[in-house]
Amino acid sequence: MRKMLIGLALAGIAVPVFANEDKVKILEWNCANTIAGVAQNTSKTDLSYVALQIPLYKNDVKVGDAIANVSGIDAGGKWAFKAITFLKDFDKCGAPRITAF
Repeated sequence: MRKMLIGLALAGIAVPVFANEDKVKILEWNCANTIAGVAQNTSKTDLSYVALQIPLYKNDVKVGDAIANVSGIDAGGKWAFKAITFLKDFDKCGAPRITAF
């Protein structure tokens, strides 16, 4: 799936916004102790499932992933997500992989 990057500044840090083709767009997100944000179904149809897989890095080495998923987002609807990870020792997040159908 192709991801489009658009620059966005959050809390003084340049954080890209991501999209999955024409289905889901992450409107805002924060990569800190809590990885959370808002995603929107940008399609004209309801989605039965959406998942985010966010790679986590320490000193540019991948150390794991944070994940978030939801069942059912109406066409045009928004989802306030909070990604789950058991890792505490990471210093940056990579581009989220978005699965939607």
